[in-house]
Amino acid sequence: MIEAELMCMNAAHALGLCEPYEYVSQEQQGDKTSEVSALRIPRFDVSAQGGRYHRLSFETLLAHPERQVGYADLARLMDACSATPDADKEKLFVHALLNVFVGNTDDHLRNFSMRYQQGLGWQLSPSYDITPADQEWPSSSGDINARHDLFLLGCQDRP
Repeated sequence: MIEAELMCMNAAHALGLCEPYEYVSQEQQGDKTSEVSALRIPRFDVSAQGGRYHRLSFETLLAHPERQVGYADLARLMDACSATPDADKEKLFVHALLNVFVGNTDDHLRNFSMRYQQGLGWQLSPSYDITPADQEWPSSSGDINARHDLFLLGCQDRP
């Protein structure tokens, strides 16, 4: 699964959604080298100077909604809070397409956030946690929204 996530995140990097992830198979600790299988993930919430950026998930920004929401709801929220709404909505659209393409159905509100940088304001944070799900897609009912946490089309409640 690590290799699958690496491929997904490097695809996200190629699309301009995040920094590249790195696969680590050996780790040096003092005189010892150990075999590990892990991803080295760039921290988008830590500045180059070592400080932390403020970050709010869309779950927090939407005040833990009780109804099912979709990508269109996130785009509307960006109009209200993003310093660069058009660029952020374009990135969100590309992220949604990538999720469909790789089968990432774990696209819940905590996997999207806004980050504040001094001088730049609030912007969509780099993408994270894009992994393929081991599920058939689309659903046997033909409902494109059936497997995704966020609605891809429309914003109505699920039946």
